[in-house]
Amino acid sequence: MRSWGLGVVSVGHDRECGEESRRGVGGQPGARGTSGRTFPWGDQKTAAKCNVRETGVERTTSVSRYHSGVSPYGVYDMVGNVWEWLSTPTTLGRYELRGSAFTSPLFRGVPAVPNDADDMMHDDDTGFRCVATPEQMVPRKR
Repeated sequence: MRSWGLGVVSVGHDRECGEESRRGVGGQPGARGTSGRTFPWGDQKTAAKCNVRETGVERTTSVSRYHSGVSPYGVYDMVGNVWEWLSTPTTLGRYELRGSAFTSPLFRGVPAVPNDADDMMHDDDTGFRCVATPEQMVPRKR
């Protein structure tokens, strides 16, 4: 198991993609819907729907903060907040990143546009998304 110096853990659930949701192109339906939108919320370039550089927040935020930026499948933060490590290698020692971060401009967060990073990179704007099927979810005890 790889261990990266991750600043944030983003927890989500992608009903359509299940465990494959954070492997490269397989995660795009969860972010863009089946219609191939540019962003999870549609085709409009709107920084106010996610935590990117243009919003001026300059730090991570609660996953549920940007309700208007939710994907068609109800997944939050598919653009902005933290870059998400994917299990897809791009070259030896490098892995794909998607979604952009609070430190990145909005155009870097387009789900169809990949990025990558060295597997030894440590940063405060990179994390990963835990994905589970409904059957794997355990109800919280109150």
